[in-house]
Amino acid sequence: MALVEINWKPSDRQLRQFGGIAVVALPLLAMIWRASTPVIGTMAGIGAVVGVVSFLVPKAVKPLFIGLSVAAIPFGFAMAEVILISVFLFVFVPMGCLFRLMRRDALKLQKAETDSYWQTKRQPRNAASYFRQS
Repeated sequence: MALVEINWKPSDRQLRQFGGIAVVALPLLAMIWRASTPVIGTMAGIGAVVGVVSFLVPKAVKPLFIGLSVAAIPFGFAMAEVILISVFLFVFVPMGCLFRLMRRDALKLQKAETDSYWQTKRQPRNAASYFRQS
């Protein structure tokens, strides 16, 4: 079982979906990158060609589909690392600093000046309370 599996044998339906997405995504990417109008038109033309070919002869876009799938894997790994590092740095580190400033000790890790670390628990009211999970 691989970490990421590439679909080496996509169905005709998947290839048609790929073509439909190319019609919308290619000009949209050009617009997001703020490309010039001729570049946006060229990308729209390429997307339209890929879309039409994928609907008429889906197997013709199979190499493009597989090639882009293989090319996207390293980008996906890199973005996953960037997202995980960002969440750690911008969520968990500030929370940890805030908890340290508040002197919060939820796990009771600070050594107490007592003879025992035993904590008494309140007794259940009756046996029926064992079955109530809320």
